[in-house]
Amino acid sequence: MEPENFLNYLSKQYNFQYCCNHGKEAHKFGIKTSDAKRVTDNLRKREREKIENEERFRR
Repeated sequence: MEPENFLNYLSKQYNFQYCCNHGKEAHKFGIKTSDAKRVTDNLRKREREKIENEERFRR
């Protein structure tokens, strides 16, 4: 499974917190830990940007 597919899988199956907590267990899915870390970091960044955009929109 490609890292991007893994990201999509996680985001569809679970909430953001689960993705952050369990991204490091990606080897169970046959995914390299470095890829999982990158995907998890990207997911965290995307979530952070979403929150920042919502805060900016409220102002």
